[in-house]
Amino acid sequence: MSESLFILGVDAAWTFHNPSGVALLEVNAGARPQLVPLARSYSEFLQGEICWDEPAKVSPPQLPKLLEYCQTHYGNVQVVALDIPIGPQPVRSYREADRAVTRKYGGRGASVHSPTPERPGIVADLLYQQLTEAGFRWAGLSPVTNRPSFLEVYPHIAIIELFGYSYRLPYKVQKRNQYFKDDPPEIRYKKSVEKLNELRDKILTEVKLSEKINLPELDIDQYYAVKYLKGYEDALDSIICALVGYYYQKGEAIALGNETGTVWVPQSTQGL
Repeated sequence: MSESLFILGVDAAWTFHNPSGVALLEVNAGARPQLVPLARSYSEFLQGEICWDEPAKVSPPQLPKLLEYCQTHYGNVQVVALDIPIGPQPVRSYREADRAVTRKYGGRGASVHSPTPERPGIVADLLYQQLTEAGFRWAGLSPVTNRPSFLEVYPHIAIIELFGYSYRLPYKVQKRNQYFKDDPPEIRYKKSVEKLNELRDKILTEVKLSEKINLPELDIDQYYAVKYLKGYEDALDSIICALVGYYYQKGEAIALGNETGTVWVPQSTQGL
């Protein structure tokens, strides 16, 4: 079995009706983390490659299958980092963790979405159950050092800290009308594509791609369906999740919140 450390990042959908991006980082001492599998959905991850020409398939959370797949093909996952409100108590409303993130990053455009009984609701409950039954311990206010662990992350604030942004990066495709409201529609679209490429390039300063990874640069002169760009965005978000797990594992991340819910964020690696 490989002596590498493996970290799984999951951009978890808050409902059962949308796909979830998934990324696996392989970490070896003295080297940049390497991205091995990358996918826009659970089922695509289990296939071992992204089929960009096909839509991502929706499936319910199946982390036990993902962890088994990783163990069989790569090695045991030690850290799972998820972009979804999750903790030992069911998440049904705004939490202290959400207030802490908003206090620290709201002025930089990165307030959090308010959890509700429906979103993420039982999706988060199921993910928590699957991970704890698989032997993972939730990371509260302190890192877990003696067994595999899982933690909640928030890509917007991670991007701010990892890449030295003074304000949230406006790369969310479905918010382009909000981000670029003074521009005509075709310019809003192009700016969204440019921001996705910008995030891709930033990520590639932190991770290297294995030979099997197909993460193409987008062509700003080509039209992509919004669903295509959303899948691309989900894949990038899952890499950011895994990167937060990497910094958490290195002891270079802090927890915002309390004993019932925390959001982990990497300590700033670049000056503003």
